[in-house]
Amino acid sequence: MALPPSNVSCTQASDCINPAFRQCLNNVCAHKNLFPASWSEIGGAIILPLLLGFANNGGIGGGGLIIPVCIGMFGFTTIQAIALSNFVIFAGAAVRYFGFSIF
Repeated sequence: MALPPSNVSCTQASDCINPAFRQCLNNVCAHKNLFPASWSEIGGAIILPLLLGFANNGGIGGGGLIIPVCIGMFGFTTIQAIALSNFVIFAGAAVRYFGFSIF
């Protein structure tokens, strides 16, 4: 399975897929830099930790919450959102185990 074409040639940001989260660098579409953050990214940075805290406290990883938020609010592709979801679930499980189970 190949990644969606994020290296599409362009002359301006509107030539890229999802131009709100893409920029044209050296005539290639790339994900925008972290700063300046858009309002949807700020909202996602507030909502996501709250949802993940509730999910992890309930004993589930929260992968069903992470993927749509990352796609909708941060502009990630599906593959990037799934990879981030896997890492966040692993990190949450590790923190829960080492922080609360050992002592």
